[in-house]
Amino acid sequence: MRGNFILRSILLEFLFIFNKKLESNRIALILTKQKIKKQKSLFQNFH
Repeated sequence: MRGNFILRSILLEFLFIFNKKLESNRIALILTKQKIKKQKSLFQNFH
């Protein structure tokens, strides 16, 4: 029973870290997409 609790808390900790990484990756991806969109619109305006 106690081993289960320890295992679960380790798993939760891992999931928390993993989610944080995913979240920051997602934010970076969104920022990159916005940057690309801006460059594309600038490029289209230029032509």
